[in-house]
Amino acid sequence: MGFSPFCVEIVALSDVGLLRSNNEDTYSIGINAFRAKFEGNEFSGEISPLGNVLVVADGIGGVEAGEIAAHTAVNSIRKQFQQQDFLPENEEEVRIFLKNSVYHAHEEIVDLIIANKKLRGMGTTMLIAWLLENTMCLAWCGDSRCYIAYPNGKMELLTEDHSKVWDMVKLGLLTPEQARLHPQSHVLTQALGDKDYPPQIATKCINLNVGERILLCSDGLNSMLSDETINLIINDRKATLSETASQLIKSANDAGGYDNTTIIIVEIKK
Repeated sequence: MGFSPFCVEIVALSDVGLLRSNNEDTYSIGINAFRAKFEGNEFSGEISPLGNVLVVADGIGGVEAGEIAAHTAVNSIRKQFQQQDFLPENEEEVRIFLKNSVYHAHEEIVDLIIANKKLRGMGTTMLIAWLLENTMCLAWCGDSRCYIAYPNGKMELLTEDHSKVWDMVKLGLLTPEQARLHPQSHVLTQALGDKDYPPQIATKCINLNVGERILLCSDGLNSMLSDETINLIINDRKATLSETASQLIKSANDAGGYDNTTIIIVEIKK
């Protein structure tokens, strides 16, 4: 795998919203994926030869417990990347590594629940984007999403929600917008943390091109805003990436801010 030194700009923001008392979302930006530094909420520079790893987790299970699950999962992913000292040789090995990493995070959450009965019912979604050379590989479980915005003004959803309503979308029973507004839109079919229902982790790899913008988000964004609105904001190329991130958070809150909202935006540059 020959290294192609794309430059990227990355901005991350997380907001508690207007109705919640605490933020159960967690995110992480890692530069040099192996033996990585996980710091801050901004980065600008070349994609590391070892890759840049981005993580979003949305905790479930009530006050404090969901937050514990999300932090546990993200910290687990960090440790697993930091402990590796070699790159996978091909795309299939990348997918296997990501799946194993997410499953190990699931097992850590299960162990916490077994050790402390008060944590029963907690869990988290998980979304990982590994920028490696000129490729992005995704692994996810739950309904945290990844979009790609193209320079021509179009936007595409790269992930499929593991949720009851998204299953109905795939069957043609609901449109994506009807699913967003459905009263059962938050009912997940997959998450980390249930020992009786191990997660079925999805993966996808795509090639990256200059001018594309990648958006990772918890459902606090797309539950408040339609894809059309998200696209209008993320494809406003007159705005800086920081301004775009702030506008997405503000728009979610203006629409009700019912949930925590977390976003990571990446712009691919020459």
